[in-house]
Amino acid sequence: MKKNIIDRQKLMNRAWAMHRETRDNMSVCLKRAWELVRLGKALVDGEATIRYYKLDGTLRIARATLSAERGARIESKGVRKESPKVFTYWDKGADGIRSFRVENLISWSL
Repeated sequence: MKKNIIDRQKLMNRAWAMHRETRDNMSVCLKRAWELVRLGKALVDGEATIRYYKLDGTLRIARATLSAERGARIESKGVRKESPKVFTYWDKGADGIRSFRVENLISWSL
């Protein structure tokens, strides 16, 4: 069994959710979904700087991680179904859980 298995169903759900929201071409939505997969892998391994638009239209630049050994504990306060429309991360600057709409991602870097 391969070690680096991508959850293709989750990838396609995220791409279709972006397509329904933005009405962009499906190939563009798939590219964005793959970019979010790469971002998720980078955040599990360490930290990254992400840039995205908040709901009010302002630009947000955050230092993010998903790594438990670096102090991030992403815990929900209740049982909540994971949404393909939202990407959740631990913000190191604000020391808390943050999320953004997947179609609002601009870029990320290590």
